[in-house]
Amino acid sequence: MKNQFTKGAYKALKEARNCAQELPFSYIGTEHILWGLTVVDGVTKNTLELNQYTNEQLEQQLYDTIDQESTVMVQDHDYSIRARHVLEVAQQEAKRLGNTLIGTEHLLLALLKEKECVAYRLIESCNIDIRKLYVDTLISMGMPMENAIMDYNLTYEEQPQRRGASMLDCYGKGRKTGSCHWQRTGNHQSVTDYQQKDQE
Repeated sequence: MKNQFTKGAYKALKEARNCAQELPFSYIGTEHILWGLTVVDGVTKNTLELNQYTNEQLEQQLYDTIDQESTVMVQDHDYSIRARHVLEVAQQEAKRLGNTLIGTEHLLLALLKEKECVAYRLIESCNIDIRKLYVDTLISMGMPMENAIMDYNLTYEEQPQRRGASMLDCYGKGRKTGSCHWQRTGNHQSVTDYQQKDQE
C-alpha cells in the first residue's frame, strides 16, 4: 500500500495513525486523516492554512469528540469504513487528474467529496468556504482557476452562481473564516453522529 502514495501522503497517513493512537481512538477515521494533512509540511497544509484552517483548530475539535465518548469503534486501529472509502476516492482522484501516485492533495479532495464524513463536517463547522478550499487545492496542483471552478461545479452538480456569489468573488473581497461553531446538541448533528455513520 505504501507504494501507492507519495512520501508526503504516506507521512500524513502515518501521522493519522499516530493521532488516533495517542488521543486515544480505537480506529483511524477521516478526522485523523485530516489531522495528518494539517501537520505534514507541504502544499496541502499551506492550502488549508490559506483558508484559515489549522491543526490547532482541529486539535481542539478532536478533543471535543473524545468528550462525547463515541462508542462506535473499530478494533486494532484499523481504518473506519468511511476512511477506507476516502482512500479509494483519493486513488480515483489521482487517476482522474493524471497522477500515478496518491498525494496529499488527492486525500484532501477525497475528504471534501465525502460530505457525510467527520472531516468534512469539522472543516465546515469552522465557516471554511468548501468551494474555495476545493478550488484552491486544484489550483495548487497547477489547474487554471476557471477549470478548477468548472471541476467543482461538475463535482457537486451545481450551475455557476447557483448559490449566490460566484466563485470568482471568493478571490476578491473574500469571506470571514476560521470561527469554529460545531454544535453538539439541538437541531445540529454531533460529531458522534458522524463518527457512527463513518462505520456504516
